[in-house]
Amino acid sequence: MASGESILVFFLQILNEELRNYRGLKNGEQLELDLLGNELGRLQAFLQDSVAVRNKSQLFGETVKQIREVAYEVEDTIEMCSTKKKAAAKTKNLFTRFRTSFSISIAKQIKTLREAKVKPILDLIDKDFSNVDGSIPSTSEPFTEIDSDQSIMPITVLQDQSDMLDKVVDFEDEATIIKYLMEPKDKLDVISIHGMAGLGKTTLGRKIFQEKTVRQKFPLRIWIAVTQKFDSRVAFLKIVEALIPEGMHSPTDQELATAVRLGLANRKFLLVMDDVWTMKDWEVIKKILPEENKGSRVLVISRIWNIATQVNIRREPHVMRNLGEGTSLELLKLRVFGDLESYPPQLEVIGVNIAKKCGGLPLTIVLIAGILQYEYTKTRAIIGVKENWSTVYENINKILEKDQDKLISNVLEMSYNTLSGDMRLCFLYTGLFPENYEIPASTLIQLWIAEGFIRPRQGSFEEAAEKILEDLINKSLLIVTKKNLDQVKTCRVHDIIREFCKAKAMEENLFRVMKASNEGKHEPPLSELHTFRRICLHSDPSKFLSEKPNGPLIRSFICFLEKPSDLDPMHISTIPFDVLRVMNCKSVRFEEFPKVTGLILLKHITLSIDKLDVLPKQMSQLLNLRTLIVITNSLSITVKANIWKMEQLTRFKTKAAIILDEKKWNGKACENLHTLSRLSPKSCKLALTKRAPNLKTLGIQGKVANLFNTFSLQDFHFLKKLKLVNELKASPLALTRPDCFPRTLMSLTLSNTKLTWKGHMSALATISSLKVLKLKENAFSGYFWNVDYDFPELQFLLIEKADVANWAASATHFPKLRWLVIKSCERLQQIPEGLATNLEKLEIENIRKSVVDSAKAIESIKSLAVQNQPSISRVPFNLTIGTI
Repeated sequence: MASGESILVFFLQILNEELRNYRGLKNGEQLELDLLGNELGRLQAFLQDSVAVRNKSQLFGETVKQIREVAYEVEDTIEMCSTKKKAAAKTKNLFTRFRTSFSISIAKQIKTLREAKVKPILDLIDKDFSNVDGSIPSTSEPFTEIDSDQSIMPITVLQDQSDMLDKVVDFEDEATIIKYLMEPKDKLDVISIHGMAGLGKTTLGRKIFQEKTVRQKFPLRIWIAVTQKFDSRVAFLKIVEALIPEGMHSPTDQELATAVRLGLANRKFLLVMDDVWTMKDWEVIKKILPEENKGSRVLVISRIWNIATQVNIRREPHVMRNLGEGTSLELLKLRVFGDLESYPPQLEVIGVNIAKKCGGLPLTIVLIAGILQYEYTKTRAIIGVKENWSTVYENINKILEKDQDKLISNVLEMSYNTLSGDMRLCFLYTGLFPENYEIPASTLIQLWIAEGFIRPRQGSFEEAAEKILEDLINKSLLIVTKKNLDQVKTCRVHDIIREFCKAKAMEENLFRVMKASNEGKHEPPLSELHTFRRICLHSDPSKFLSEKPNGPLIRSFICFLEKPSDLDPMHISTIPFDVLRVMNCKSVRFEEFPKVTGLILLKHITLSIDKLDVLPKQMSQLLNLRTLIVITNSLSITVKANIWKMEQLTRFKTKAAIILDEKKWNGKACENLHTLSRLSPKSCKLALTKRAPNLKTLGIQGKVANLFNTFSLQDFHFLKKLKLVNELKASPLALTRPDCFPRTLMSLTLSNTKLTWKGHMSALATISSLKVLKLKENAFSGYFWNVDYDFPELQFLLIEKADVANWAASATHFPKLRWLVIKSCERLQQIPEGLATNLEKLEIENIRKSVVDSAKAIESIKSLAVQNQPSISRVPFNLTIGTI
């Protein structure tokens, strides 16, 4: 099914589901909704009948556009009427309730919609498309769409593209660059890497950046993603962040440049500038680099030949070559099956042919591999798989015949056609994030849900969204950038894929990215804003709002700015979008909480407010709100709103202590609330377990000393993640009994709780389900930690800013520990070598030399184990040594 029809069919399915969910309506209202449901079903059937139609007419395209717009209008009307009636039902004022109910007639508005918008489209279809297959020449598409109910189990382990490329990237490329880095030089040396898009330049650079000998030679390593929109201030801040961990307070540009120049003068460093587009950008950085620093290196990565040659006229650029046929085939096999041994020999010939046609471009290979993997999971019989793979091969040939220069974009189209309607929406949505932006997985998932893209067939919305995220990663349409154990923390979109998503999203009127030109004019122009559904602003929001934009259809207002921007206070009350569902403005600083209470359809709010003391009472009116995230420097926020009335609320997050109004503990339980962080100990009452019985994540901040005397966590039967942050000068946390923590807990973070290793750590060991333990800034105190108890499931352990000096432990105490992080533990003498058995990652920073030596000893133990037992499949050990 073509992309537009596929997405629209999915959307019509959602609308019909919503219509069926309405209960307790008057007869007239129910009749109109039933009639509307039938008519939407006819539109859906028309679109589904066009599945096999390839060469569709212009009239067909216009009709699809009309269906899309009327579907949006139906959704807006239904949600607005429903929310107003729900709000009226909750008010205590009988006159207000009666007046509101009288003025809101779902029947009347739906009837108007049906007669004015839906019926004309149906009449047009009956007149001009009575026989879709007969009236328009049809050719079946190369791939059938995944049925939205079908569950495709990926056969590869969740891995990102760079992991796969690491296994096959040409060793000669890597060895050559490392040789350049190790050469003795009289002055600062600059090395450049050049190659076309999709060839793996950044992957090669990152592999070198993390290589063991490079890490040892250059203790200070800095990576800057330059991109087409280079901001020197952001780059300088990145360098200063590496030089001065505590940062600088509001420095000027000149102060930043001076700090960078002085900081780098006497440090041996490796600076990588990835994706440089202009010589001007390079010159800005070059000016502040100390040329006399002969031990340091700069690695410049660019797809522009002139830049690669001019950054160092004394050295030829290293030119990336296309992968050879053998390497291409290896990458294809790894991407489809996870290892080389699992590849069926019956597919060898067709695999070789497909790999050849990919032209040695890694990005093309992994995209094709995503399609092949889908075809393999769909048809497990080898004969059927060979036939399907042959179809893929034939279509690559057709792409090459059409336009070899557009190989990647056309392969992307093929991969896109294997996605279901909901996956297409989620995938295209990633195009609104800026270039090289690290997208937090939790943010992406919550935005997908708020936008209405997720419809779980079973389980929760979050579980359904996580499955889509995993599928997009397995298809190489998203790249994992950070993982915490097996959980994806952040991901990004390749710039070529991002441009594809933006172009498709424009066709579907899904979203538009807006930014101001150098002349101050917005692109696209504000005169077109009235037709847009979602906008993502990449420029000054104050200027945008000052021009009084008219966006009656805008349902999402999202801002991603290169650096934080203060919103002019005069615009706080002028958010001009009446049907807004999503307001994500993390990079915009508000002076106070904006006037959003009239935006009753809001489902997602993310805001930055430096000083926020009160969450206003009127917030209780946002009955559809699911996610509320406030970034603030305030120590506490008094919530005057009655959050227990907000029955859809699932996440309320801020780093301030949330103080709930004691007078508003009545009402129904907020059963959907699963994340509340961080709550003030003052609001930790026994009634909380009744008001929020399904909490999964809870953060508590303030004076937590006597928390467990008056509050029990045992009644939170679903709690998995807990964070306790004690005030700096407050008394230590008192654990009144060993079973203070719920048995369901999987992640525990403690900060400034000042517990004792000997007296209290054994209580944490009784949490048999604990997988993640983060001990931050004086969570525990004492010089000796002698472990004589077991953490049976613990996989991740962080110890930061602790005064422990001697630590005795073995693998039997931590049988599943995979990842250990130790930061700023200045007294610690060494890391117990016994922990090496199952360890996969070890990160150390700001510690003494003896700890570094013990970390290297563990690395040697791991290396020796692989040499002695090469037949055993082992996860590579990764040691990261930060600032010492």
